Amino acid sequence: MAALARQLQRLLWTACKKKEKEKEGEEEEEDEEEGRGALDGPRSLLTAPRRAQRPHGGAEASCGLRFGASAAQGWRARMEDAHCTWLSLPGLPLGWALFAVLDGHGGARAARFGARHLPRRRRVEGSLAVSRALGDFAYKEAPGRPPELQLVSAEPEVAALARQAEDEFMLLASDGVWDTMSAAALAGLVASRLRLGLAPELLCAQLLDTCLCKGSLDNMTCILVCFPGAPRPSEEAIRRELALDAALGRRIAELCADAQELPSLNTVFRTLASEDIPDLPPGGGLDCKATVIAEAYSQICQVSEECREKGQNGAGKSTPTHLGSALDMET
Repeated sequence: MAALARQLQRLLWTACKKKEKEKEGEEEEEDEEEGRGALDGPRSLLTAPRRAQRPHGGAEASCGLRFGASAAQGWRARMEDAHCTWLSLPGLPLGWALFAVLDGHGGARAARFGARHLPRRRRVEGSLAVSRALGDFAYKEAPGRPPELQLVSAEPEVAALARQAEDEFMLLASDGVWDTMSAAALAGLVASRLRLGLAPELLCAQLLDTCLCKGSLDNMTCILVCFPGAPRPSEEAIRRELALDAALGRRIAELCADAQELPSLNTVFRTLASEDIPDLPPGGGLDCKATVIAEAYSQICQVSEECREKGQNGAGKSTPTHLGSALDMET
């Protein structure tokens, strides 16, 4: 697992540097210095992303709801996102639930406060737009204006939608997700993963890994709420996904076997990205298969190293061994 983590890290670092150049100069510096070991520059990025997640989920059979949630600090110096998931609310009939993602600005205290206390006050912060925020007092100082008419207001924008039988799922997420994928791309990716039978919490974890690989530089949090009409597992979808993973593994083996020296993981990934690979996950593309690619590459590296060790003679010298023979041994 440590080797796999290192391989993924190389992919994520390349994506981060590309995204950082695109966003350089577009973001304001934070008012306070945060996090040791952070890079100089906008929003204080870490030298390596923190990928650790704690996916969790639950279900309420009486109303047919399932949910999954996960969060990752990513490249930010601090984790400022918070979220809450309540399948029942105090004082309300069964069937009422609350799910919220709160994105802290310049600190996590307001987001954490909201996650703790919004359920008790039965209020829903449904909008993540910058025109709605708890805190951000610098944007609420226009003289003569009431709170709801300030540039940024804590007054929520509420939309009430009646549930329909054909409703499939609802996805709540922070900026770190929306910055890298459109709503249509996320909807396609989520639906395709549900057809594989992924539990909502594991799907959320995979989604955040995909966004990190796509170059997200922000904290990332997502909650997936599945309604009774959510896509069901499909044997055909599972078969196609397994065939895709196998095809990627074979192609990676070919790229490594054809090279005089073992190519880097980034080289392998860039080569795959330039090719027309059928049946990639909609919305996620090759980035959604980064873990599969890194795992296949790590296995090839391990086989190559084992072959090199077996090729050593009694004098301590290495007998040249082409990677192709190592791959033959693996099969």
